Amino acid sequence: MTTAGFLDPDDLRRLTHAARANAQEAWLKAEGIPYKRPGRDVLVLWTHVQAWIEGRPAVSLVEPDFSSLEG
Repeated sequence: MTTAGFLDPDDLRRLTHAARANAQEAWLKAEGIPYKRPGRDVLVLWTHVQAWIEGRPAVSLVEPDFSSLEG
């Protein structure tokens, strides 16, 4: 595990059984594990993988929607 909390490339390959980013992305999407793909790399937080292993939903941080508030 890196200090930033992301899976390293070896961990991501081990988890997804895939070496290529497109296949990793497809596997993560099918399993419902949140990820980001800024460019060629696939970024996955360890906390999301841990939640998946434990059978809990992997909650992503979502910005609040203030559109309904009057200003």
